[in-house]
Amino acid sequence: MASETEPQNEITRCLDLLSPESSDDAKFVALMLLPRLLQQDQETVKLVFGAMDFTFLERLMRTSNSSDSELPDNTLKTIAVNIISCFCAVDELLSKRQIHARIPTLSTLLSPEYVI
Repeated sequence: MASETEPQNEITRCLDLLSPESSDDAKFVALMLLPRLLQQDQETVKLVFGAMDFTFLERLMRTSNSSDSELPDNTLKTIAVNIISCFCAVDELLSKRQIHARIPTLSTLLSPEYVI
């Protein structure tokens, strides 16, 4: 049985990987783990929100197909949108400029077939 500190240790490792000094590869690893970890509680979501490199999320959402990319651009965009949606589940974070600043880019990701 996993201890209660294990998820907290994973979150701490992810926060370390999200630091502005970290490589894009390190940030990407953290982003792959975060959706699962952010389902724990609102305080954890707020903690991660404070450490998030929103410029990196923005870059992921603006990714276009590239022959040198290991993952399809839709996968990268989906990861970024999933992280942002975790933040949007916390009412207190909805009014933050980091969320508002992502709206124009998020709107470009909408597919015409899904818009009413």
